[in-house]
Amino acid sequence: MLNFEPKKLVSCPNGSTSVNLDSAQRSIVAPAFVNTGLAGLSFVHILALLPFLDILIGQIQALSAAQIGSISLAQGYHAFVLSVCFLVFLSRLKHFPRHYQYILVAGIFLAGSVALSTMIFWLEGKLSFETLIANSQILYWLVLWLTILAICKSKKDCKLILGGIAVAAIYASLTIIYLYITQGHKSSIYENLVGNAAGFKTAKGLTGIIATGGLAGIWLFRSRQRIKGAIIFFVCLAGILLTYQRAGLVGIGLGSLWLGLWALASFVKNQKQAWAFYPIILLVLAAVVIFSVVGTEDLASRWDDLSNPEKAGSGRLQFWQVAFESFCKMDTIDKLGGVGYTGIAEALVSRYGARIHTHSDILDVLIMFGMLGIASFIFLHAVIIRFIYKTKYHPSAFAVATAIYLVMFFQGVTTGQILCLSVMSCYLAGITCLCLYPKLKSSNQQ
Repeated sequence: MLNFEPKKLVSCPNGSTSVNLDSAQRSIVAPAFVNTGLAGLSFVHILALLPFLDILIGQIQALSAAQIGSISLAQGYHAFVLSVCFLVFLSRLKHFPRHYQYILVAGIFLAGSVALSTMIFWLEGKLSFETLIANSQILYWLVLWLTILAICKSKKDCKLILGGIAVAAIYASLTIIYLYITQGHKSSIYENLVGNAAGFKTAKGLTGIIATGGLAGIWLFRSRQRIKGAIIFFVCLAGILLTYQRAGLVGIGLGSLWLGLWALASFVKNQKQAWAFYPIILLVLAAVVIFSVVGTEDLASRWDDLSNPEKAGSGRLQFWQVAFESFCKMDTIDKLGGVGYTGIAEALVSRYGARIHTHSDILDVLIMFGMLGIASFIFLHAVIIRFIYKTKYHPSAFAVATAIYLVMFFQGVTTGQILCLSVMSCYLAGITCLCLYPKLKSSNQQ
């Protein structure tokens, strides 16, 4: 069984002997001990499986609408994962890398804002179930992110997690392609065109996982067997294109363009970075191949609302206007601490008849958690940018981490990602493993 409190014992190489350790020895062997799990499986392997399991559980939920009382199967699964990761994180807190404690501070700052908001709503008797779920979704990816930072101790650990994201992306993309071919309109998420989301009701989060997995795949095979990385990225692009999810397509376009420009600037000095040209080339190739086969009518239909300001971006401009007006009407206390997800839903349901969020992370955080929340959210992004920037002397990791951040940032601003717990987990796991990789040893020996 996983042992979340490695205080007194450590397994010997033959697995048969345990020894007592003093405090100094514990600080040396604790990382390896915490990473030991069932049948020799490390907790990192479990973290690597989570992106695939998230998609699979989500598909089962969408097909069966399984409930455990008032809680869905997916909510119960994520609550369990959150609890386990939180215990693991607590067990590693004393050994959290000192040079990454600024990230820990940023994570705790945002988590504290969420927790404080939840507590105030509860004390005032205003804590609704939907607000509790929304706040828990944010805590989920924050805890998972900090757990990855605390657990990853070798290059192999980073590769395992990046590989897990790539596998999840390939699975999602192949599912999209298969359903698109075999079911067409029957599985479409749109009324007037054929666009698939691998069994989900929307693809706005799924494309983030696919984009991150595709970029992770091309990075993992950047030195050897580049054809494998190219195939992974091409399959992921095909999946994104067939969702017709615009923010995801523009996001992966920005990431690919950045890598192409970075490769162009680096090529004269280092021709080994030629692999970074692949994403933009493959994006053009995938678009030509896909739309030559399926036609461009659905693509044109998906983008034709841009000419109408009231319908542009599926009505996002209207959502944002309503959200901003709602914030301006709040009293001072609510502006500081927010009104929770229920506040967003009630503002938009009165106008559009649906309890939805603003489709922008900035506005979601501003209304849910107020000025305190938006300050912590901006601080978090500043910390992520610093984390990536400090990897600039390791070119390939820096380039791909930046590409993933561009996808995350664009999707977050234009469609909202913070409530997509699996997607945010993949973004931050991908960025973290890329930034950690150059600084870690090749083995788990400390």
